[in-house]
Amino acid sequence: MRRYIFFLFLLITLFPNLSNAQTEEKILEEISLSASDPDVFTEDLTAQLELLKPLQKNPLNLNTISEEELQQLFFLSANQINQFFLHRQKSGPFLSVNELQVIPGFTNEVITLMLPYITVKPSNTFKLSDLRKKSLDNSAWSMFTYSRTLQPAKGYQITDPERSKYLGSPDRLLARFRWSHQDKLLFTLNMKKDPGEPFFAAKQRYGFDYYAGSIYYRNIKQANHLILGDFHVQLGQGLIVWTGPQFGNRNAIAPILQQPIGIRPHTGMTESRFFRGIAASFIKKNFQFIPFLSYKKETATLNHLPDFGWVVTSINYSGLHRTPSEQRNRQTTGIFNAGTSMHWSNLNWKLGLGYLYHQLQYPLQPRPTYYNQYRFRGTTLHQLNAHYQYSFYNLLLYGETAHSLSSGWANYHGLTASLGRKFSFNIRYRHYQPNYQQFFAQSFQAQSNLGNEQGAYLSLAYHPSRKFDWISSFDYVQFEKPRYRVRLPSEGWLFQSQMSYIWYKKGYLRLRYQYKWFQEDFPAESKLQSRIANVLRHQLRLNFQYKLTDSWMLNNQVEGRHFAKDAAYPKRGFLALQDLIWKNPGNPFSANLRLAWFNVDSYDARIYTYERDVLYAFSFPSFFRKGIRTYANIKYRIGKSLEFWGKAAHTHYFGIDEMGSGLDLIAGNQRTDIRFQIRYSWN
Repeated sequence: MRRYIFFLFLLITLFPNLSNAQTEEKILEEISLSASDPDVFTEDLTAQLELLKPLQKNPLNLNTISEEELQQLFFLSANQINQFFLHRQKSGPFLSVNELQVIPGFTNEVITLMLPYITVKPSNTFKLSDLRKKSLDNSAWSMFTYSRTLQPAKGYQITDPERSKYLGSPDRLLARFRWSHQDKLLFTLNMKKDPGEPFFAAKQRYGFDYYAGSIYYRNIKQANHLILGDFHVQLGQGLIVWTGPQFGNRNAIAPILQQPIGIRPHTGMTESRFFRGIAASFIKKNFQFIPFLSYKKETATLNHLPDFGWVVTSINYSGLHRTPSEQRNRQTTGIFNAGTSMHWSNLNWKLGLGYLYHQLQYPLQPRPTYYNQYRFRGTTLHQLNAHYQYSFYNLLLYGETAHSLSSGWANYHGLTASLGRKFSFNIRYRHYQPNYQQFFAQSFQAQSNLGNEQGAYLSLAYHPSRKFDWISSFDYVQFEKPRYRVRLPSEGWLFQSQMSYIWYKKGYLRLRYQYKWFQEDFPAESKLQSRIANVLRHQLRLNFQYKLTDSWMLNNQVEGRHFAKDAAYPKRGFLALQDLIWKNPGNPFSANLRLAWFNVDSYDARIYTYERDVLYAFSFPSFFRKGIRTYANIKYRIGKSLEFWGKAAHTHYFGIDEMGSGLDLIAGNQRTDIRFQIRYSWN
């Protein structure tokens, strides 16, 4: 504990920006509520919010903003960005930010998210005082977060040295430090210890299990972006590489067209799926050139085979190093990556070519199973891609073709159209061959691993007024070869529909329905291995949020799920929750409370729901069994520099004597989680 206190003292005193956390919280809530399942988003979503922070002090001028600058608002789709510039070209300079309301695709929610980061000024506005202020614009902040589950899990109570157990304490420690100069230089440093990991012990003799950082230069003479350290790469539509947050998943209501940002620093706490090395972006007139190099150690299981020598049978991307076996596999292999991308663009066209090279320290030889027969095996992989985007008035045509040399192909193409201010639609087609091989691809897909998938997607959006909108989508998918938990070729489809009624600046009422049909294996005990089962899931969710006064707001949610599978009894789940939120802009204190009741028959019918949390934390827990969950969040600001957050959550289950499994088994029917966070910031 003394070591924890030492690090907290170090971060607050030695690493001495005025915060505006309400904006980040609103963006995180709006994007998360559009998801049906938590796999749509990752913890790295919170990290992306950090890159918007400088814009709160220096908002983007809508009359001079470039496409690259507008892409910083990552919650905007490519079609919305295209419509913005089309409107500015036709109508001339903006007179007010309210003018955004007449642009197709810009709903009240989108405009509300944009407001903290935009402004309207004459294009020739220049003040010497602004230049002097900008030259002195230095800011920094440091943050420390502590959390743990109060009830001890089985893994912490084992004393037998011969048995697997957790080697560290149940504490989770996060430390962040940021320093920036104007909009040109950003220095980041992250440190993390997960529950169960040693601290100043075993392979963590330097304290934390995870260290990450970068130096990020922007708008320098030689390059418009330069990153030394840890970074993300996003190219095309993600068929060869897309690390960091990804918002194009089919499980979201009206998933947006991915807007690649090229390169950006990795500022999140995710311990995998990013690059470590050097990356740059050069722009000359209509051309952009992005080269990058990376070498990173990964946690992997090594085995010695007579015909191959040392090989990697699996790579663990969880970032957890709690047990003796996880410690033994920590950073046992290295992966070298090199890539480049070249883009050409004009007012209507964007064309790009990319190349990505992977070199593994040891050959990858996963144990053969029915679902991984087409996965990559070996030490070297080459990938190529070509992507395009064409805009013509209210039409946007886009796509990407990728090839892993000596194996398969991947294709993804789509069309988005705005039919006036009220209607828009989106058509997409994808075909990822079973033998298409990749390491860092993320795109529009139904599986966690991109490959062995062919599908067609259609969405329609109707916005008759500022108060009402309706969005529906349909996605059909085929899997040509076996996949995880499905021994035969299979298919499925997903229908989603959402209607919203909005009280401007007051609240909203949203009704969402989802129907999902897919196929998977029968349970092993049924001995029906020669065929597969049909599975369907209905989901209905009602959200109501309303601002009672300037300080008080109510949020209600009711959700039900129905799960049915051949040769099995149907499963049902129900959840109801009530939030009470108090937030006064003139008061340094804010808080929110939740009471939720759930009754879910089984894990198959589990229900996910978004929870508010401390700043830059991501909570999307699942509920099954029967019980009550409650939590309280508080935030307190002391002056302009010091902020404190706290969260306490308690779940009480009915009719059980234990929860969890394996080393995470907890005796009893109650679980209590606490989290505290402190941030010190200064200009």
